[in-house]
Amino acid sequence: MTQLIAVVLNWNGGDDTLAALASLEGTPTICVDNGSTDGSDALVEERFPQVELLRLGANLGFAAGNNAGIRRALERGADWVLLLNNDAAAEPGLADALERAAGARPDAGLLACKILSEDGVGVQYAGASFNARFGYSGRVSTTGPDRLRDVGRADGAALAVARRAVERAGLLDESLFLYVEDV
Repeated sequence: MTQLIAVVLNWNGGDDTLAALASLEGTPTICVDNGSTDGSDALVEERFPQVELLRLGANLGFAAGNNAGIRRALERGADWVLLLNNDAAAEPGLADALERAAGARPDAGLLACKILSEDGVGVQYAGASFNARFGYSGRVSTTGPDRLRDVGRADGAALAVARRAVERAGLLDESLFLYVEDV
């Protein structure tokens, strides 16, 4: 993984967004503000001067907001873009873990992150399947050992996408304003 840039989408995210950005310390990061009115964009600018703040001026939704961040990350030379929800926090070493996974699976276009519950113990997402015939197939949660494996879909709360995958398949479907665009 030559260069990883993280994207955090903010819309009136307050302390959640600040915590997400703090968890990414040391990782080049872009915070995309989706027209916040709670002053959280100003707090990001004040407390995280090293984070590029991209103000969109309106709430364009999850897909369009993240797409703006992905485009900007690619303009900055990213080979991989990590999308992290503003109400999530990256564990220390996430960038290194993604680099190891990308090295082990050079054919991968997406790297799905294991997502822990708020308590840090339970698992919210650890891989899932998707069947286009039946639609959304839900989450598969496991507490087993961490290991690389193929999954049917990633969760948009925390995933890394390769530049080559974006160039080949395109960005998130902006007709999906909120929910299921990661599927």
